[in-house]
Amino acid sequence: YAPRVKVVLAAAESASATAGAWRLGGSLTGVLSAQRPGNMADDVTWLPLGAASGQQARQRYAQLREADALGLDVLVAVMPANDGVGVALRDRLIRAAGLSDGRVFASGWRQSRNVI
Repeated sequence: YAPRVKVVLAAAESASATAGAWRLGGSLTGVLSAQRPGNMADDVTWLPLGAASGQQARQRYAQLREADALGLDVLVAVMPANDGVGVALRDRLIRAAGLSDGRVFASGWRQSRNVI
């Protein structure tokens, strides 16, 4: 699934700040994560995922579609753990963000098996 919303990848600890920066730039912004980021502005939409990797796998595409349905401009996606099912989930988020070429992107995160 190729979402219309711009997907920006971030580590959990930088998701709120990343979303805030896009919001201040005038973008209708959301965050896709297992836990609601602290200090997130009230007008940033939180699209929750389950805590377990299996739940995240089932919910990720539904939440990407929800972001499109809501008309979000930017969706800050928190990268899952880099193990087990998380490896496949990370790959799908990288592809949704259009970053499968290994470029450096949001919040200092790089495509690497050892980062985050």
